[in-house]
Amino acid sequence: LTYIIFSLQFHSTIFSPIFYMYNITLQIIYIYINK
Repeated sequence: LTYIIFSLQFHSTIFSPIFYMYNITLQIIYIYINK
């Protein structure tokens, strides 16, 4: 799952800054849940 998030983040930096922001938010939530 982490790999998918990071690969999405990588692609979104190229294609869509908005989607990139969304992925960062998901990543923060994901880390927070797994604390």
